[in-house]
Amino acid sequence: MSAVRGELRSVDAGAASIVWAAVADEVAASNGGYVAKCAVANELRAPHASATDDAKRLWDLTEAMVGDFR
Repeated sequence: MSAVRGELRSVDAGAASIVWAAVADEVAASNGGYVAKCAVANELRAPHASATDDAKRLWDLTEAMVGDFR
């Protein structure tokens, strides 16, 4: 699926955004952002995807399970 719910895209079209995100200068300011159709599309990101409290809790839980590798 893509940015539009239910829209199916070809493998090439789906991969295009990933390749674009790897090389586009526009993405540098959106580290951790959501991309779709070769553009930054943070407005499409689910609210829980950028919840810093949840991210810290998940990091701490994972570290407790597998150990600290720093």
